[in-house]
Amino acid sequence: MGRQWLGRLGKADNGIVRVTTVWTDGRVYYPLHAQPYTPAHHFARRRSDPAFRTKPQLAAALAARGKEMGFGCRAVVGDCAYSVSDDWYLALREA
Repeated sequence: MGRQWLGRLGKADNGIVRVTTVWTDGRVYYPLHAQPYTPAHHFARRRSDPAFRTKPQLAAALAARGKEMGFGCRAVVGDCAYSVSDDWYLALREA
């Protein structure tokens, strides 16, 4: 837990941000994975630290894990900022 932007609250505050995958059949929603996001300022080398992962990188990795488990992906929902990320789009497409 740490101070970071919490979109749901519309401000920076102490909290946990996570990236998730969910399976649904249109009636039931079942969480598959949840991965906490650690902001870059918590790493010694910030964004260049080898252990740092962006939310799009985490999302692509979770989509790949879901595929390995036999879950297909027909839709992706994300923050509007991700839609401009070619890296995120390509990683999800590959996953």
